[in-house]
Amino acid sequence: MASSSVSAAEMHWDVPEGARIEAIVRGVKGAESDPVAMACKGFTLTPDQLLILFKHARIVNAYELHYEFDQAPCYIAGKLSWGRESATWQVDALLVAKIHLQDGREIVLGCDEKCEALVYPEGASDKYGSSAVPPAHPKHSP
Repeated sequence: MASSSVSAAEMHWDVPEGARIEAIVRGVKGAESDPVAMACKGFTLTPDQLLILFKHARIVNAYELHYEFDQAPCYIAGKLSWGRESATWQVDALLVAKIHLQDGREIVLGCDEKCEALVYPEGASDKYGSSAVPPAHPKHSP
């Protein structure tokens, strides 16, 4: 049986020209009383930060997502619109993004240290909503 899936290395996606962020909402997966959820519940990004993340994060496959990126229960979600098209998105507090395109494809993006430095150019000490949340990518730390 042939598979129609495309590997992350073969897939390419660019933020469309003129794209804008709409309707940012916050959420938590699982119990809000979870210590990690309580620590990151203040997480948010500005529309400009989101566009930077979408432009500089790399497409990752399931293996890379599992072994190279941690994920957080706190997230923000919304809509990305350009022209007559749109997509929904969700970004967790450790800067893993999932973009759902109108054609049914899901693009998973991982924001590594280089990307994170662009999203947070000033180096926000409380960028996750609480200083109790660990660094975004401990799997990358020496």
